[in-house]
Amino acid sequence: MAEKAIRDQEDQLRRLLNPGEDELRQDVRLTPADAPMTLLEPISLQEAIDTAIEQRPEIAQAKKNIESGELNKRFARNQLLPTLSFQGTMGLAGLGADYGDSFTKNFSGDFYNYGAGLVFSYPLGNRSAISTYNKRKLEAQNAEVTLSNVRQQIIVGVREAVRRVQTDFKRIETTRSARIMAEKQLQAEQERLKVGLSTTRFVLDFQRDLATAQGNELRAIVDYNKSLSNLARHKATTLDHYRLELS
Repeated sequence: MAEKAIRDQEDQLRRLLNPGEDELRQDVRLTPADAPMTLLEPISLQEAIDTAIEQRPEIAQAKKNIESGELNKRFARNQLLPTLSFQGTMGLAGLGADYGDSFTKNFSGDFYNYGAGLVFSYPLGNRSAISTYNKRKLEAQNAEVTLSNVRQQIIVGVREAVRRVQTDFKRIETTRSARIMAEKQLQAEQERLKVGLSTTRFVLDFQRDLATAQGNELRAIVDYNKSLSNLARHKATTLDHYRLELS
């Protein structure tokens, strides 16, 4: 069962690497090149929060939404303002004794007329524009509230991720101590067996306890490394953490 689970996870990892179909058909084993981290990385909570606030794409998107909301609100507010426009006209006139004479002189260019004026308009009871402005103003306010909520969620998420890293590292220390104690107990029991003061059953029991302690330590190490990855995800620094480059 354990071998099957490992092979299944290897296939899933290979699929995430987006290989070609021919490569995916090959029966290739994946061997980790780096050992899992077992040392406590120095973590500054405030620095982690600042990095997350600066790097997280949700912050950039929320700021863009605020800018867009402000532009829409300003445009809708402008629709409520009075307008003053300048209008001008120019034309040709035909003056003559009869229709034919007037028509002929109209295209002669001898008689011009000009007109100019200012048109002032003030909207009265423009309910549609007022409703649109109120809607855009509410959307702009909601965008600001959304940014505040996103920042709070990021801060809480980073704090939880940092605590999880610290807790899982303490588990490594605890399980390591338990594993060392189990090794010493097994060694002592084996020495007692050599001089006839113990039995094979007791030695097997201590071997079982050691295997359990080793498994607990390994799970703690894996969980600690998963917590580091989770923290990097919250800080939006996963690529930098694993030294990955996208081309």
